[in-house]
Amino acid sequence: MNENTIKEALKKGERVTLECKKAMAEVPKSLWGSYSAFANTIGGLILLGVGTFRRNHEGDYHCNERQVKAMIRDSFEDGNDGLLIEHYGMDDIDFNSLHRYRTLFQYRNEGHVWNEIDDMSF
Repeated sequence: MNENTIKEALKKGERVTLECKKAMAEVPKSLWGSYSAFANTIGGLILLGVGTFRRNHEGDYHCNERQVKAMIRDSFEDGNDGLLIEHYGMDDIDFNSLHRYRTLFQYRNEGHVWNEIDDMSF
């Protein structure tokens, strides 16, 4: 599945083989009913992070961009953790995010050797 597949599915709107779930912070309980229905019929696509609304009998969609991007990212069979990112350096790092992560890391890993190293080494 890729971004174009998702966009094309949304253009056609919810139907027998497409179900949209708002899913803001967690998997909604209603997902399992849709999952079961798809498993017992011809299958389908469930998009999390996409809420639907109707206006003037036309299908308009409201997307939680973070969730949709996560779905697209996670749709690669081999994952993304093995990709080598070249030509990036410390200038590309968001230091506020790095320092928040390091604070959380230190809290969860008290006494860890990485707590004493500089940002570049970390």
